[in-house]
Order: sequence, then structure tokens, then C-alpha cells
Amino acid sequence: MLTHHDVAFSQLIDRVARYGAATCAWDDLYAWFGAEEIDATVWRAVYARFREICTHYGFEEVPQLQVYRFDAFFTLIREGADDEGVAIIGAEGELEEEDDEEDGEDA
Repeated sequence: MLTHHDVAFSQLIDRVARYGAATCAWDDLYAWFGAEEIDATVWRAVYARFREICTHYGFEEVPQLQVYRFDAFFTLIREGADDEGVAIIGAEGELEEEDDEEDGEDA
């Protein structure tokens, strides 16, 4: 991997670890890895870099990592931390906060 590709790849994975998600063009991923196809080898490298960066930032456990695949780009999303709020935006602009399942059982 070329140095500037490695930097761009690391920045993508860093955004996923710190902010929870990042989007990237497929063309970039192909170029970074010099790949003709995105196979298990590439995904293992993605996860390995994610694990490395999460360890650097002091995550107690490596969060689950998901990929949403679209025609021209993909989005990597990590599992949210306990202190990160998730809400659903309604048609009228209201936010529906997701309740923790355990909290619902205790109430």
C-alpha cells in the first residue's frame, strides 16, 4: 500500500472509531489495496486496522463493525457505546430516543 493510501485508509478507520461511522467510495478502497476485487483479505485488513485504532483509543472491547454497501460507496458503522445516544427522527422532526432494553425491564 502506498504511503498516502495508508494515511487515507487510517483516517477513514479513525473516523469510524471516534465518531461511529464513515463513508468511502469503493474506488478508493480498490486503489488503496491495489485490489481487483474486495474480498475477505481486504475486509480482514479493515477489521485489523479498526481493532488497532480502537486499542490505541483505549476501547475496553472492540465494538462490532458493520458495512452498508451501496453501488458507488460504502459506510462503515461501529456499535455504539453506552454513553452515545441513538434516536429515530420522525416525519415531524421529533426525536424518538431508543430505550435500553434492560431499562425497560427494570421499570
